[in-house]
Amino acid sequence: MTTETAAGLTLQTRKQQAELSFSKAKEVLTDLSKLGMEIKEVSNDQHLGVCNDALDRISRAEKKVEAKRVELKAPALEEGKFIDAIAKEMQSIISGAKTHLQKMKLDYLQKAEEERLAVIRKAQEEEARQEEEKRKQEELLKGLHFKLADYGKNAIIEISEAITDQDCKDMFVKWVKDFPGEETWGAINEQAQQVKQFIQATGKAKRSTILYAYMLSNCAESQKEEFAQQLKEAKAVLGESLAKYSITIKEQKQQVQNTVIEVANRINEKMVDINDKRIDAETEKVKGLRKIWDYELGEKGFANVPDEWKLVTLNTSAITEYIKANKAVIKEGEEINGVRFFQKVGLSGK
Repeated sequence: MTTETAAGLTLQTRKQQAELSFSKAKEVLTDLSKLGMEIKEVSNDQHLGVCNDALDRISRAEKKVEAKRVELKAPALEEGKFIDAIAKEMQSIISGAKTHLQKMKLDYLQKAEEERLAVIRKAQEEEARQEEEKRKQEELLKGLHFKLADYGKNAIIEISEAITDQDCKDMFVKWVKDFPGEETWGAINEQAQQVKQFIQATGKAKRSTILYAYMLSNCAESQKEEFAQQLKEAKAVLGESLAKYSITIKEQKQQVQNTVIEVANRINEKMVDINDKRIDAETEKVKGLRKIWDYELGEKGFANVPDEWKLVTLNTSAITEYIKANKAVIKEGEEINGVRFFQKVGLSGK
């Protein structure tokens, strides 16, 4: 005979015993019910006496039924307490091991979650650093370009205003010989050398115009045509040099822009790898952990908690039902009805 069969027979036997114990009482109660219903009115003292007598008999019968119920149920209650005690003892044998394992599991998963979040934070910090580096590089390159453009413009203006050969020599020392080195121009040093060459060529052309203009004003009549032609050619070279410098400045702007783009592309390549790591960390969440809503008494105190949320202390069942119904809109640290809600990390049961 299986345990289930034996239990079924025991339950059936108990039902039969209960029905047998209450069989006589059933007849008495039925008669009392009929007696009570036959009393149609209470309009005088005699009627009141009959009513009181009937109520007394019904009360005594109810007490006997209740006493019999307690008597019949007592063995089952004792058996239930015994079973509960045995089960509790069995559970206590493994509860320590369960708590131990759950703690280790939770510690491990929380550490994995912290490492995942650390990867995300590091990627975000590196992304911000790279963006700042890109901004600084762009500002530096633009600043160097403007500095070079101003240098060339000022040099050309002074050279074009030179009057004597000595002026040209002084301009050469100032703008060509003392031209800043690579440590000044950095990434645009190649463009800077082109500007230096044009300054030197412009100075040479300007010196030629001064020389041929002097010779033209001091030569014999027979030589005037020859020097006039040479002066014209020197001015043409000077004009061409100035025109080329203007074109060169435009080209340099584009070259600087290209350099800025190259720097940005190098930084963006780094960011692709950084973002890949961040996305991996964000999508590959730690399995076995979940965030659950919890609560505690808020700063406003117990007096602010509504009656349906408290018994002697907080009503766990009522507040848990509230969380289930409103977890999508509850905010971290929010205090509602005197109760503060927050999330904590726990095992998901998987």
